[in-house]
Amino acid sequence: MSLSSSSSSTISTHPQDDPVVAGITEIFNNPDIDFPECVFKVPNSLSASKPEAYCPQVTCILKEIPTTRSNKEPLPPDDHPTRRSELISARHFVYSTSSKLCDVGVKFSSSDCITGIMFDPATALFKLPIVKLNNNSEVVIRNLVAYEEMYKPESEPLVFTGYIEMMSGIIQTAEDVKVLRGHQVLDIEFLKDDEVAKIFTGVIKLVRSANAPNIDKAITDVNNFYNGTCKG
Repeated sequence: MSLSSSSSSTISTHPQDDPVVAGITEIFNNPDIDFPECVFKVPNSLSASKPEAYCPQVTCILKEIPTTRSNKEPLPPDDHPTRRSELISARHFVYSTSSKLCDVGVKFSSSDCITGIMFDPATALFKLPIVKLNNNSEVVIRNLVAYEEMYKPESEPLVFTGYIEMMSGIIQTAEDVKVLRGHQVLDIEFLKDDEVAKIFTGVIKLVRSANAPNIDKAITDVNNFYNGTCKG
C-alpha cells in the first residue's frame, strides 16, 4: 500500500497487499466521500423510552471490501479484562512531536508507501507517506481504523492503524501540523492546522496493538535518536 507524491496525493496498492489493506487504501484515497446522513441529539425523554432504538450501532462505510472473517462469525469474547490496558501499555508511540523532532535536526521527507516508513539515524531523515486531509478525513479514518481492527486476524499487523497511531504521536499541536505541511508530508484542504491536530489526537482507541514491524522500527529508531540527542 502506498501514498504517492503525485499532485492528487493518490494512494496506490502493491500487489502483495491483502484484500483488507487494499480496500482500506482505496477508500482512504478518496477525499470526496459524501456523507448525506445527519446525526441529531435525541432528547433524554425520548431515548429513555427505548434506549436500543437510539443507541449508535457499529457500522462501516466499507461495503465492498473483501474480508478475512465471515460477517456472520462473532468476534471472540474478551475473557481478560486487563488485556486492553496491557496491550495499550505495550504499544509503540513516538515520544516527541514533529516540531520537537525538527528542533533536534530531524528532517521529514515523503516515502512511496506505508511500508516505506523509516527513520535513518545517520542522516536524521524521517520518511513518511503523503496524506491528503479534508473535512471528511476524521470520519473516514475512524471507520478505517475500526474496520481493520475488526476484520484483520490477530496474527496479522494492523498496518493502516499503526500508521495513524504513529501520526497521533507526531502530531499534537497546530505547530506540529505546520512542520509536516511545510515538509509536504501533509496535503490539507479546507482545514486549519489546529483542526488537523484534533483529528490525530482524538482518533486512536485501540483494542489491540498494531504490531506493524516497519512502523514499530521507525518509532524505536526516532525515539532513540531523540533521546540520545537530548542527553548529549
